[in-house]
Formats: sequence, C-alpha cells, structure tokens
Amino acid sequence: MRRDRVLTVEQGQEETVVERTLRTYPLAILGSALAALWCLYCWTIGDLLGMSIALLSIAVVLVVASYVDPMLQIVLRWSSVARDFGLVASFTGVPDLHWWALRRSTVGLRFRISGLAFEPDDVIALEDRIAKGFGYASGLVEECTGTVRKSRRGYQISLSRFDGLLEAFPLGERQVGYSINDTPLVIGRGKNMQVIEWNPLETAGHLILQGETRSGKSVLTYSLLAQLAPMVDVVVRGIDPTGILAKPWKQGRWVTGTRDMTRVAELLEEEVEEMDCRNAELAVRGWDKITQVSQMEPLRVIVLEEYAAIMEAAGNEDSKEGRQRADRVKPRIESAVARLVAEGAKAGMRVFLLTQRASSNVINTDARGNFAIRITLRVGSREAVKMLHDGLDESWLKTIQQYKNGVGIVDLPGEKIQKFRAVYIGDAEYDRYLVAVGVGRDLALSRGGVLAELRR
Repeated sequence: MRRDRVLTVEQGQEETVVERTLRTYPLAILGSALAALWCLYCWTIGDLLGMSIALLSIAVVLVVASYVDPMLQIVLRWSSVARDFGLVASFTGVPDLHWWALRRSTVGLRFRISGLAFEPDDVIALEDRIAKGFGYASGLVEECTGTVRKSRRGYQISLSRFDGLLEAFPLGERQVGYSINDTPLVIGRGKNMQVIEWNPLETAGHLILQGETRSGKSVLTYSLLAQLAPMVDVVVRGIDPTGILAKPWKQGRWVTGTRDMTRVAELLEEEVEEMDCRNAELAVRGWDKITQVSQMEPLRVIVLEEYAAIMEAAGNEDSKEGRQRADRVKPRIESAVARLVAEGAKAGMRVFLLTQRASSNVINTDARGNFAIRITLRVGSREAVKMLHDGLDESWLKTIQQYKNGVGIVDLPGEKIQKFRAVYIGDAEYDRYLVAVGVGRDLALSRGGVLAELRR
C-alpha cells in the first residue's frame, strides 16, 4: 500500500493548517524563505517600508495557502487516497470527484463523488480511513439523491478535524426550576461535534432505546432523567426490575423488583386513566393536543426499564399463581403500554422504553411504529437493529456489534440516521440530580453507589 502521497494522523496528534501547508507545498516554503531574506536585507539597509511589505507578503502566502491547501489536497490526492484504501468502483475505477468546499469549522472539508456500480457499503465502511488519508480525524458519508447522472450513485463526504465519538460527552450544568416548554433534552453528540437535542413537546412521540448489557443504555437513560428531574413541569414515573434507575427517586413514583407484577399493571393503568382524562379535556377544549405544560398539568414521563424482563416476570407470575385468562397480569401490562404509546403523545405523556433487543416478541410492530425517537447502542442481533431502524444499510449493521460503550445510532423524525456519542451525567451533576429529586445524602446513594454501578 502506497503511503508517499497520503498523510496519516494519529488520534490527538492532528497537524495544524500551517504544518500541513509547509509539508505539502514546497513553493509555499520557497516563497516564504525569499520573503524572509528580503525582509532581512531591508532591515540591514534600514528600509522599513520594504521590510513591512516582505512581512506582509509572508502572511499573505501562509493565509492563502491555508485556504487553498485543503482543497488542493482533495483535487491532487483523491485518486491516490481512493486507490490506497480500496475505494474503486466496478468498470469505472476511482469514483469521479465533482465538487469540494472549504468550511472553517469543525468540519474542514466537504466534497462529492459518484460512480457506476458503487455500493454504499464500500464508502461508508471506509469513511474514517479516507478522512485520515487526507489528514483529518474523522469522516462522515451521506448518500446524495437527484444530484448525479442516471445510474450513478452519489455521496457527500465530510472531513472533520475532530471526532465526536472518541471522547466522552458529559452533561453540562443546568439550573433547577426550569421548564420543559423551552428546554430540549441533550441526547448526545454526532461525529462532527454537533450536539443532538430532542424537545419532547415539539416532537410528539415516544423514545425507544435498545442495547445489550454494558453498552451504556442505563447511563444514557439516567442522564436523560437527570435533565428532567429539576424541571417544575415534569412528572416521572417508572418500572425498574433492577431498582438501579429508581434509587434516587422518591418513594411511590416507581415500582421496582419483579415480586409483585400486579403493582406494575396498576401503575400503568393509573397512567392510562390519567391519559383518558386529559384526552377528554382536550375534546371539551377543542384542542388537538397539548402543546404547553405547566405545574398543574405537567408532562408525564413513564420509564419502562428492561421491558423484556418486565413481560417475562409478568408471564411467570401468571403461571405460578395459576391465574385464569381474565385475571392475568401480563395482558393488562401489554394493553396499558399499547394504549399509552398509541394515544398518550397528544395528551402530554411520553414513554421511555428500554430493552436489550427490540425484537418482535418484545414489542409488536404497531406499538414500535409509535416511537418517534429510536436509539440503538451496541447490539449483537442484526434483526433487532433492522426492526427498529427501517432500511438501514448493511454497512451499519456490520459495525454496531463493535461499538464502544456509549456509542450508537440515533434516528430522529425528519433527520437522517447518524452515529453519535451518548451524553452521560458527571459526578457534580449527579449530586445536583439527587438534590433536585429530593433525595438526601444520608441514603448512601453516593457516587460510589448508583453511578458506579451504572458505569460497570
């Protein structure tokens, strides 16, 4: 594999614009050297005007080169980089380079390519390697539609100086007492360092999150709850078989454990009753849905942690107790959840459903379709990923199994699916979270307890 014309960069050691310019273009070095010699000559003869012009010319050469150099890298090196990393389309060889644009931000360059018989897997699987071939930290590939000739596939490749997936993304400080009406929740950060937010009121839908054990699922949920806890117009209730997420919350808001699944059914049915009351009020008012909440009529969030375990425990309890069909708890839970996800969004209610795999035996297709926010962390089952994210390319499925903790994909309404680094709650924010939900430090729920247990 040739490396003579390819710049490689190790993580955390990216070259600066000037360093890359001096390495890439000898003419820039020669021009700056001649200008420096002229500056020295003018200084010896006392020609201040000539020396100023020489210094100005050096600055102009470096500034112009810093802008022109990245674009010239694409033009001059595209063929070499594409061949070095195996990005060669059938029949046509190296994909055609159409246009390129320089952006002075975290995204350094964008350019578009196209070719015949060119599959998405080929370019998406190599996006980061292509970026590093041009001296950037990460790459992001997006398929273009309607912008290339017939029978040709087009892709836009963005090269970024930073990779938002590499480092952890802590939850920043937030004030106690703010409102959900104008405060979106931070979900995480994309590869291009852009913060991914979600306002539950603006997006009238529920959230489903799947990820295997130790993938970061509970930590992400905990971080979302930490943002909701100080809000004066949000009520959080939940079911948590493990009891980890529920620990900091006041008694009565959550049902923990799996010994009495009747309590689970009762909690959900209480929420259904609340939903029916709200929908009846909407009909009287002539409203389509609740768009603003208050302390008197808050947003209600129902968290279903390890939903598969909840349903399994309910089925086992029905069998153990020998209940008749009309008295079984499992159908009551299924019915309540189905109604909440189907009718609860317009009534100012949001369901957060967490499971290791969102397979068909866990949640049916009709219920799954009502979840507007879909997140997948590391999952070993391709079928579960396909069921949650319709039309996902094979190249994504190959990599999800190797994602690090806290890294996954997020599917938001009206936006393209993207890789992201989930937000997490830090130690200081955790303390404020405990205060916000009214839990004293004397309950031994310190950083060495719940948070450490979640991070294992």
